[in-house]
Amino acid sequence: LAEAGGPLADHADRMLAARFALALSEWDGEPDHPAAAKLNALSRHSRELIALRRGDHSAARLRMEQVRFDKEQKEEQDWERMEVSKVFAGEFQKWLQRPEIRSLMENGRLSASDRIQAIQRRVYGAAAGLLNKDEQQQTASNLAVHGDGI
Repeated sequence: LAEAGGPLADHADRMLAARFALALSEWDGEPDHPAAAKLNALSRHSRELIALRRGDHSAARLRMEQVRFDKEQKEEQDWERMEVSKVFAGEFQKWLQRPEIRSLMENGRLSASDRIQAIQRRVYGAAAGLLNKDEQQQTASNLAVHGDGI
């Protein structure tokens, strides 16, 4: 029923308009004519239908605003991810210029995870073993932005 609400209200609009047209065609303009009573009754229904249609329009407007808000949020998150990626890429380039980091990257004797841990210890210092992944990422971000890891 909720999904059919829009089409039902549209159908009710057309039906009410048709009944108004029919009653008006019968009415001779006199206030005591039977068509005048029909028009009076139809006008009460039209007020109710107008309220229903306003609710439909408000709901549609809210859905459109939600879509726009969601799109803006996604664009903002994408922008932030891109900015963070740029910062990390720049920081990574700086790290690669450090001979001890470059040698660790090129060290084929260590597994990839061992190389990552060794690089983290060199970049973050002794605290690298104490930081979880999120804390390490935050520290890297702070290093890139502030230069001090704080």
